[in-house]
Order: sequence, then C-alpha cells, then structure tokens
Amino acid sequence: MNLFLRKIKIILLLAIILNASAVVIHGVSAYRSVDAFRSSMIGLGRTIIHSFESGNRVFRVYSQHSMESMRIFLQDLSRQESIRNFIIFDRNGKVLLSLGTIDQAYLMVNQNREELVVETEDLFYFYKPFNPIVPLVSPSRESDNIWRMHPRFHFEGDVPVQELTILLVLDKSNLNVLKHKQLFNMFQMIAVQIILLITFYYSIKLIKLYQISQERLRRAEKDAELGSFSNILAHEIRNPLSAMSGLIRFAIKKTPDGQVQEVLENALNETGRLNKIVEDFMAYGKDIPLETKSVNPAELAQRAAQIVYYDMQSKNITLQTHFANVVSDRQIDPEKLLQVLVNLLLNSIQGSPEGAPIELRVTEREILIINQIPEGTQIDKNKIFEPFYTTKSQGSGLGLAISKKIIEQHGFTLGVHSVNPFSIAICFEPQERS
Repeated sequence: MNLFLRKIKIILLLAIILNASAVVIHGVSAYRSVDAFRSSMIGLGRTIIHSFESGNRVFRVYSQHSMESMRIFLQDLSRQESIRNFIIFDRNGKVLLSLGTIDQAYLMVNQNREELVVETEDLFYFYKPFNPIVPLVSPSRESDNIWRMHPRFHFEGDVPVQELTILLVLDKSNLNVLKHKQLFNMFQMIAVQIILLITFYYSIKLIKLYQISQERLRRAEKDAELGSFSNILAHEIRNPLSAMSGLIRFAIKKTPDGQVQEVLENALNETGRLNKIVEDFMAYGKDIPLETKSVNPAELAQRAAQIVYYDMQSKNITLQTHFANVVSDRQIDPEKLLQVLVNLLLNSIQGSPEGAPIELRVTEREILIINQIPEGTQIDKNKIFEPFYTTKSQGSGLGLAISKKIIEQHGFTLGVHSVNPFSIAICFEPQERS
C-alpha cells in the first residue's frame, strides 16, 4: 500500500512538473508570436510609407503615368481595413492630405521631424519626414481627382515647397486579439497548474491522514494483543512472585546470620523489581479511565519537581525551571498527568550524567523537559515509545509507552524533539495537528 501511495505522489508531481514546463514553453511561444506579429505590423507600416515615397513620387514626377500609379496606390490604400489614416502635414500641423480625422495632438508629436513609431493601446503611429523637390501649384483637375476619387480622402489647399511629414495610422485590433487569445490560453494553463497543485496538496494531506490512521490502527491492534498477553503473563507471575516475597521476608526474620540476611535482602529487592515490571504489564494491558477536571499544568509540574527532589540530590542534579507568566487551566486527570510528569523527570534524572542540570519549561502550549545524555548513548527516536524499548540497565521499557497512552487519552501529544540533548514535550495541541 505504501508503494502504491508513493507512486500516486510521484505521478502527481510529474504532472505538475510537466504542466509547469508547458506553461513556461507556451508563455515563451506566446510572447514570441505576439512580438513577431507586432514586428510584422511595424514592417508593414514602414513598407507602406516606403511604397508611397519611392513608387509614387507624386510631388516629384508629375506625369500621366505617375498619376495612374498614384490612383492605384490610393485605391489599394483605402481598401485596407488595418489602415486607420494616412496623412501628410507640414511642420505647422496643417493637414494637406488625410484619409480621415486625426487628433491634432498627434500631429505635433514629432517636432524634430525624425522617423518615429509611436504605439498606443489601440493604434500604431508612423512618422516619416517627406521632402518634395519639385514645387507644385494648386492641384489640377486631374490631380484633384486623385485626392478626391475616394470619399475617405481629403485634400486641403495648395501643396507648398517645404518640409512635410507623412503620418500613417495602423489599427492594432488584430494584434490585440492575438494578445487576448494568448493570454486566455495562458490563464487556462495556469488554472490547470493551480488545480494540479491544489490536488497534489490535498492528496498528500489525505495520504498522510490515511497513513496516520493505518499506523494508529496497527498500533491499536498491537497494543490489544500485547495487553492481552501482558494480563495473562502478569497474573501467572504475580501470585508465585508474591509467595516468594513472603517467604524471603520470613527467612530474613528467622535467620540471625547477617551475611545470609544481606543475600536475602538482595533477593527481596529483585523480587520487588520483578513485581514493578508485573504492575507495568498490567497497567499497559488495561484501559486507563480518566477523571478530568480543570487543572493548571504548571501546578502539576511544580508538584512533580518536589516529588523527585531527593532523586536529583542523589546525583547532584539541579532542576532549572522556566514557567510562563500565564498558563491556562485545562481539562486534565491530575493524578494521571502527575504520574506522567514524575515518570518523565525520573527518566531524565536516570539518563543524565552526574551533576548535569535538567530544564523544566512550562508554557501555554507545552511542558518541555531537557537533559544531557552520557557520551556514546544511542537513542532511537522512532522506537522510544515502543513497549519494552529501553536504554537503561534496569526497567521494563513500558514507562514511556504507558505515559504516551495516558497523554493521548487526554487528546494531547507526547513527542521527542531531539535526542542530544534529550528533549521530550507534552504538547497541549490536538493530536490531529501534530
């Protein structure tokens, strides 16, 4: 199942990468297409002006052949939908030839009479200096027919011998349509990418939730089996163990030999240790009922510190406490949480080198215990809460497993932040957020 889930994540990730690549490629292609179309329109405008200048020099060659060429050129020009206007005007802004109306402000743009292209949102304006060589008088009837042969052309007055400017206005509608089409396609691909990212995010979240639920189910089944086994084993061991303890105590009282008494007392201590392991077995195998009430976690931490005070003194360990100014009351079983805190502090004391300090921090969010560990100690962070896992020479390895069970029944979490220094925390956030 894990392999299947991993394949799903890889497929989704590949889809995102491929679509992102497609978005980038399409974006570059769209930019180049629009830029090429724009360049072609600029080239078209310059070609039209060049054709007017070189192919039909009406102001230079005044012949019947030129008239006919001019007539054909202007007829073709008037039929071009992309041409909004074709204007010849002098340096004072007086219009000599126009295909339509024009904003006078655009006639004064090119005061230096340079070849210039001005682009607005909807139009291209091409300015080109035009210098007629042959002086002309007012247009004859034939030439007048040239300017007036199409209702879109207007000719005003005489054509003086002076510096003139050609202004060609091209419509950018086709370029804008192409831009909008490319942008629409780009937005579609970006939308697909966003959908893929959202799908990937929630798929990963659902996969993690599924894995967490499967892990909890597996652990619950394991705990149930282990609990059943522990109960059976504990009941089978506890009775003979109690009998052994009673017999050893009786023998100690009846034996005057001090050396024999010392041996018997060591045996009694070992039976006591075995009895503690049996109790841990039974505690782990049972459901732990909670009797919750509103309690301040900081007060429980202070009580736990007082309980382990003499244990710290035996190893010359100091407890450095850090309590937040405000710690809210929470719904807690005080006896069970105190049991957990004492167990965690005792583990820290037993796992710390001689004289090393221990930190106890209590905040609004968590209770944190930090202690140093001896050099060379290896702690497996992933196994530390598993039953029977321990790095100590004595102990059942059930203390942290039982503590985690109690904490999770409260709806909190118990986790290890680091192993060197060893840092363990009770987090008051809900389990689903951990």
